Amino acid sequence: RERVLHLRDPMYSAHGIAQVQDALAKLAAAQQNMDEVRREAKALFVKSAAEMTQGIQGVQTALKILRNYYAGDAQHVAAAGAGSSIIGILEVVESDMSKTFAALQTDEQEAEALYVKETHENQV
Repeated sequence: RERVLHLRDPMYSAHGIAQVQDALAKLAAAQQNMDEVRREAKALFVKSAAEMTQGIQGVQTALKILRNYYAGDAQHVAAAGAGSSIIGILEVVESDMSKTFAALQTDEQEAEALYVKETHENQV
């Protein structure tokens, strides 16, 4: 059932209007703060994503070079034990970096979705 407002309703009083205006001002200020925090978080994500991508690519390049090096001539095959240890460590590093990057992307997507939802609710 709809509520019918009468002139005596507190919403029409100067005090009621002031309260609504105050609430709207606080909501607008909160939205501005949310916008700024979101911009900063997005910028940090973009920077971190670029660094993570570059780091993963660097590790992958190192792995490719080492695998080729140790797969080469007999002189390098003799040192293959040490090489496989280094390669194994780099494979773990690559895996850990990839998992961290995936988690970073998931966190960013969730933060963006929450921001969009709250912003939409504030507009209504």
